[in-house]
Amino acid sequence: MTIAPRIAREVELEARNTLRIPGRAEYFLEAKSVAELIEAVRWAEAKGLAVTVLGGGSNVVVPHDGVRGLVIAPKERGIHFVEGSGREVFLDARAGEPWEALVEAAVSRGLAGIECLTGIPGLAGAAPIQNIGAYGKELDEQLVYVEAFERATGEVVRIEREACEFGYRESRFKRRPGEFIIVGMRLRLERDGAPTVRYRELVDAVPPGASLSEVRSTVYALRKAKSMILDPEDPNHRNAGSFFTNPVLSREEYARFLERAIGGGLIASEEELPHYPSGDGVKIAAAFLIERAGFRRGARMGAFGLSSKHSLCLVHHGGGDSRGLLALARTIQAGVEAAFGVKLVAEPRLLGPDLAAAVR
Repeated sequence: MTIAPRIAREVELEARNTLRIPGRAEYFLEAKSVAELIEAVRWAEAKGLAVTVLGGGSNVVVPHDGVRGLVIAPKERGIHFVEGSGREVFLDARAGEPWEALVEAAVSRGLAGIECLTGIPGLAGAAPIQNIGAYGKELDEQLVYVEAFERATGEVVRIEREACEFGYRESRFKRRPGEFIIVGMRLRLERDGAPTVRYRELVDAVPPGASLSEVRSTVYALRKAKSMILDPEDPNHRNAGSFFTNPVLSREEYARFLERAIGGGLIASEEELPHYPSGDGVKIAAAFLIERAGFRRGARMGAFGLSSKHSLCLVHHGGGDSRGLLALARTIQAGVEAAFGVKLVAEPRLLGPDLAAAVR
């Protein structure tokens, strides 16, 4: 049976993104299987249409003038466990499975590895694109491989972890969108393993010897206190999570940054600055830079503003579109760069083929 009759035209995406900003898809399809997804891609290619994949809509900005071409929403679900050697257990998941379902399935079985990644909205298929991370854990630490539809060959291929080119909120899938469409993944977990407790805020919040479930619950509570959980009762809930990544500077760049920040009276000393080792460089808390540059929590610019709980989170208060959001983002970027000489990079993916350069 062909999927063509199910492809809809001019579909509003406002309810399909967590910022709840409007914008229409020229064509739209919910793909219930990998076979349907591949058929939809070939349908679009035959018509000369661009293809955009939309997961849970939790890390995207929908353009006000819509998305050209075909937008595909992968809906194939499934979680399966495979025994490995010793205490090793593999978790196989399909791209349309909600990410939180993976965390619940792992923790409820006493499998360690992704308990700190609780509360992150979206679908499993989007997780490798951003290399999602939180509270001292990143996805690439547990990922074994990704299954993806390779558009150039028309085949479903397995991409091992090393070939995914992961970095901080980075991957080959993010850098080269359209090359692959992720349809599944395998994670490596540990039965009766210890939870990951290495992020300072989490270390201070959990008791020694905390269980997987306790660590997961604590992380969830910490995220909720910052409006980083999709709670419709929270006035900050229309957001895309952290809008900017934390800057990572080389040691030389960091030394110049400190000299400028202290010399300009923005900080009194290095001890005042939230910063962490990151490979050969130093990661700086973007939220700290935003607030020291003069942007306070709860501040508004039209229909958008900073969350009242976390300055790294941009919130839609209703009645706006992508133009207002991007204007606020650029204002913050310009303010931080003027103050500190550091350019913040937006984390959400700009949806569709036309907006790749809208926010850097």
